[in-house]
Amino acid sequence: NRIIEMIEAKKPKISLTSRSSEVGILSKEISKSRRHKPLRKLFSEIRNLVFVLKPCFMMSPLSVARFIDPEVIEFDTVIFDEASQVMVEDAISSIIRSKQAIIVGDSKQLPPTMFFKVNEDLDVEEGLEEAVSILDEASSVMGTHMLRWHYRSKDESLINFSNRNFYNGELITFPNNKVDSFALEFTYVRDGVYERGGSRQNRVEAKKVVELIKKHFDTTPEKSLGVIAFSIAQQQAILEELDNFITWHPSYHKYFSGDGLRGFFVKNLETVQGDERDVIIISVGYGRDPEGHFTMNFGPLNREGGVRRLNVAISRAIERVIVVSSILPEDINESRANSEGMLLLKRYLQYARAGESQVRGRNEFESELQEAVYRRLLSLGLAVDKSIGSSRFSVDIAVRRADDENKYLLAIELDGKAYGTAKSARDRDRIRREMLESLGWKVHRIWSYDWVLNPEKEVERIIDILKSAEAAAPTLPGSGEDRTRVQAVDSELSFAIKDYPTVVCPALGSPDDFMRFDFFSKVRDIVALESPIHKDLLMKRLFECYGVKDGTRARNRFYEVLDSHTPSQEIINDGELFWFGEPRFMFNIRRSDAEIRPLNYIPIPEIRLAILLVVSNSISISREDIPKEVAALFGGQRLQPKFKGRVTLAIDELIEKGYLSEDSGRIVINKEFEKKAEESQKSRKEQQGADAKPPSDNDSADTGTLHYKPRLPGDSGPAGVSFR
Repeated sequence: NRIIEMIEAKKPKISLTSRSSEVGILSKEISKSRRHKPLRKLFSEIRNLVFVLKPCFMMSPLSVARFIDPEVIEFDTVIFDEASQVMVEDAISSIIRSKQAIIVGDSKQLPPTMFFKVNEDLDVEEGLEEAVSILDEASSVMGTHMLRWHYRSKDESLINFSNRNFYNGELITFPNNKVDSFALEFTYVRDGVYERGGSRQNRVEAKKVVELIKKHFDTTPEKSLGVIAFSIAQQQAILEELDNFITWHPSYHKYFSGDGLRGFFVKNLETVQGDERDVIIISVGYGRDPEGHFTMNFGPLNREGGVRRLNVAISRAIERVIVVSSILPEDINESRANSEGMLLLKRYLQYARAGESQVRGRNEFESELQEAVYRRLLSLGLAVDKSIGSSRFSVDIAVRRADDENKYLLAIELDGKAYGTAKSARDRDRIRREMLESLGWKVHRIWSYDWVLNPEKEVERIIDILKSAEAAAPTLPGSGEDRTRVQAVDSELSFAIKDYPTVVCPALGSPDDFMRFDFFSKVRDIVALESPIHKDLLMKRLFECYGVKDGTRARNRFYEVLDSHTPSQEIINDGELFWFGEPRFMFNIRRSDAEIRPLNYIPIPEIRLAILLVVSNSISISREDIPKEVAALFGGQRLQPKFKGRVTLAIDELIEKGYLSEDSGRIVINKEFEKKAEESQKSRKEQQGADAKPPSDNDSADTGTLHYKPRLPGDSGPAGVSFR
């Protein structure tokens, strides 16, 4: 707007000028109805005024040569866009009319060629040798600078293949706020036939493309659509099938008469560069002939430079790509492939068919600050992920929505490694934020200095942002479907799932007695029976025994008594848990039909064992599915965000300690641990046969083996699972 205002201010007032001035000359030409001066002559006569009115000209190289006299008009700068398609001889006329040149193009996209113009009437599709572009010539003598920021794709999966295979991962892309989003769809036309030697068309596939076009306008007419065919023949087949469809369904005609920038198109590989649409349908066209033979002929892709054409085709979409093919990736025999284009087409078809996002692929923390913030938010029950993104830029920490776990709400950026790699404050603090917000994120930044100074204040800010966006803060009720309780009837699980010995508490006294007398002996009785027990559940038990209402005064009294007696020889306070005896890393899962413990009261050692049981019996399972399965083992309660956070932390601990490992996004039992467990179990059986005595805790100390320790008569401590 500021530039437009500056230009408007410089415009001369026509009413105050003579007819002999440049303004007068232009005014006279405007008033004419015929016999206008040639533009080349007119521009020469108003050489100063033309730049006042239009300081920037947008012209093709041929138009520059035709309308601009180099002896009269000179530009300060000429900028070539899509320079990879501009021939040297066409560019010279523009270069000599300017003081400096900026040549912008992509060497990985189409070079100048007359391929389709020459061969559209031939029986086979063979192109001429590609011409040299001004980009090729200039790059050998001029300094180069790569433009790394990618703005088109609203889903990283759309550009991820090109980024990795053509640009060596140098492009900086931005993730949207959808969890594990993948915007490619592979449609296989099983009965497609390529008329090799005849029309060189695939009519069956063309009809399928028209079906998809109809479906698009039936469901998302507001989205722009384009179709790219791998050959002119297939382009023509699609257009003919589309004409037939419109003839029988004239109500759809309105969708095919839009403007050139956003309107529908059907183009081929050679003519689509520079275009973009919300949704792109790619028609491969090539396939088996009527006799079932597949010659692996992909027209221009077979030739040198075919990879450039593929790169152009697969990078035109803003939101979604549908790949329509009459062949499967495995139909392309790599041993017979004679070009890089064929090999990359095979990989792209594999990529589209797999339908797997590669946005979340980093397990390591990139900084101590990232780890600290991540673990703190998990402990509050928030569903968070780290390092979201498939390029060098990633969202440091992402918080999921409470009402829709398939979407992220908040992007938390830190001043860590990614922040330091940005070359300017504009990149760091403006462009990144604007891009993420355009993709559906809310963005919040945490400075390391502020976190070190007062981490709780920074956490409060995050909670306030989530609350204002109607997200699930830790203090709000969790979401999730009610889960059906799973009964553990498998004999392999029964050793670890035990009844929970709930305390039956008679009235011990009045609330005044609770406040006046020492009640630690009752604490000992409860902990001895229910160890390990969460401090909040222990407090609840005591309040029930004395008829005390929960409140600040009662809680202070509870902590006062416990602090005066713990740690003792029998009771150990291990953070949020109280143990009767030595704390253990894992403990058996306990349930009671009489009382279901709230999930937030479940001790973390029980959660760890539950995770192992879930993973062991699932063989492999996605990380996201583990919390709901663990919750089912404890009575099938509604899944709370805080409990999900505790489960996620426990998974990370088990991976860190070598009990579990992560393979392609799925959690499995660590093979080394599994091997040691089997060896230890075999060793114990042999020893039991020789000594005829049950294993002790020490049997598992060196191997990390899981076994149940039964309560023996006279034992004062609880039964448990020893896992060290």
